[in-house]
Amino acid sequence: MPSPAETLPILYRGDWLIAIHKPAGLLVHRSGLDRHETRFALQIQRDQIGRVVWPLHRQAHI
Repeated sequence: MPSPAETLPILYRGDWLIAIHKPAGLLVHRSGLDRHETRFALQIQRDQIGRVVWPLHRQAHI
């Protein structure tokens, strides 16, 4: 029996914007930072909501 699909907590969902809680250590997208990683926030979110998503990163204000 296949395992249930992985999901990420949705903090906000509107018509054109979705905000998720991305756990520390989970890459946003494929990267040379870890060529062996198979889990990415973008792919998990796409699978979760059934739509293409693009990243928009928050910025820390100092």
